[in-house]
Amino acid sequence: EHLDGFRSGVDLELLCLVLQYASEDLQHDEGFIQAAAGIAKHFKTNDSWDDDMELVLKAVQLDGLLLEAAPGWQDSKLVVLKAVQQNGLALQFASEDLKADRLVVRQAFEQNRDSLEFASAELRRTLRRQPCEIL
Repeated sequence: EHLDGFRSGVDLELLCLVLQYASEDLQHDEGFIQAAAGIAKHFKTNDSWDDDMELVLKAVQLDGLLLEAAPGWQDSKLVVLKAVQQNGLALQFASEDLKADRLVVRQAFEQNRDSLEFASAELRRTLRRQPCEIL
């Protein structure tokens, strides 16, 4: 019922995917749905979002895992930080350099402790030897 006003020009498959992973509260939040619909509408009319940092930032702040759909931004520290702050598991889609970046990994870890499995192998080894290094 919330999607009725968004059908025109919106990639409903993408919108439904975003809503599927949103919390129940967000699934009923008009502001969230409008933001998600705006992103989905962009995808309906554009092949990529490689040139639109503002859109990418909005997308990863809604759902950090949308970083997967933005390979051109996976090496942007700002974009990746926003993504992992929303969902630490977005670290899996970051560039190898950012998977080794202590600030990025710390932010991901603070959001979701399971995200450490996606940190660089070298950083994981360091953390096993010195667990307080994440702080």
